[in-house]
Amino acid sequence: MHESNSSISEKAENITSTLLTMGVSIKNETDMNIMQESKDTCKSGNATKCFNLAFLYDFGEGVEQDKLKAIELYTQACDLGYAGGCLVLGAIYHAGENVKKDVLRAKRLYSRACDEGSERGCKEYSILKVNEKLVSK
Repeated sequence: MHESNSSISEKAENITSTLLTMGVSIKNETDMNIMQESKDTCKSGNATKCFNLAFLYDFGEGVEQDKLKAIELYTQACDLGYAGGCLVLGAIYHAGENVKKDVLRAKRLYSRACDEGSERGCKEYSILKVNEKLVSK
């Protein structure tokens, strides 16, 4: 049983909605000084700042929208152990939005988000695991 692209897009939108609520605290980071500080802090390995910057680029909040830059920053946040970065990347690869669709990679990213403490990551990982078993039968 395969999920439709609209179902995957809806999941990505639901995850995005969840992240938008997290983004409330960062919407004021559009000031250039704060943006530069965030960029510098991200470069020095602050996963939260990388995620916050990714969010800003993803949605064009205070910067020109740049989905590829957002993906790069979500990846950096995930690599630094930030569950939200892994979760969003999982949704991006699951839906194939601005990247080649890669369900296996999405599954790994959801698993990583789960390992980092994301309940949503655990849920999405479980769904993909069940779907994988159904397809292999």
